[in-house]
Amino acid sequence: MDKKKIKAIFEIACLYTVVMFFIYFMGKYASYIAYYVFADPSNRSETYKSYAYLIMSVSLCFMLLFILYLYKLKLKDIIKFSKFNFGFVIRLVFIQLSMPFILNINSSKDISLIFNSIKFWFEALQGKRLVIYQTLFKSQIDLNSFMLMYIIIVGPIVEEIFYKHVIYDKLKTVTSVRIAAMITGLLFFCGHMPYYELKINILSLLFLGLLTTYCYEKTNTVWTSIIIHSAYNAYVTFIPITKLDLRILIYLTFFVTALVIITIDVIKYVKARKSFNLVQPASLSESEK
Repeated sequence: MDKKKIKAIFEIACLYTVVMFFIYFMGKYASYIAYYVFADPSNRSETYKSYAYLIMSVSLCFMLLFILYLYKLKLKDIIKFSKFNFGFVIRLVFIQLSMPFILNINSSKDISLIFNSIKFWFEALQGKRLVIYQTLFKSQIDLNSFMLMYIIIVGPIVEEIFYKHVIYDKLKTVTSVRIAAMITGLLFFCGHMPYYELKINILSLLFLGLLTTYCYEKTNTVWTSIIIHSAYNAYVTFIPITKLDLRILIYLTFFVTALVIITIDVIKYVKARKSFNLVQPASLSESEK
């Protein structure tokens, strides 16, 4: 490996380490900053905590702008909208959103819960079950506007620009596209690991990192990976406020839709391969004549 490649890899490793440390630092101390800046000593309300997400959003944006400045990348060129196959992106969204359901099935008890939920919805359609707000959603919903802005809008935009336009594009200059995509997906996964429990469903983050990189490479625009990332973040944010029966219904809807999409794509691929194999012998026989 030549010196230029070693230097590029070292730069990526250093940048990634610094960014991860900065995000960890801000995540740990943003609530303290919010308390000293926004808390009202005469009021025991903890509404100031919502401002921690505003502080995180602003700090991430400034961090990204500084990185783009260092690498001489123009934000207006990066976020410039270009046409892409929206249907292709939607298919990938459904596939990504089916992953939590697949990874959450760990025992026969989970399967039993699924069948019980299906039974509940069949009975609801027959009018045997009363379906109201209280049966679908939890009574206490701990969400606020700054939190949603950070998780669904700011976070995905900043992360996708950083991982795709900085990390991935830089890696492609020193290695193959496939290896660069795998490393980018792995770095995305490792960057999120400290904030999640070490359970099997954390692998959906690895899949998200790989899928968004694949989508970015195929469409050549960061907006497609942002759409997938935002959709996934919204999904995992709103799912916890639902009760079990509605949650399983949502899981099954995305899983079945993803299964249909994959089946159709596989059938199309097999047909295309058969057509290609039929054309090849015909073209060879014509050339022999």
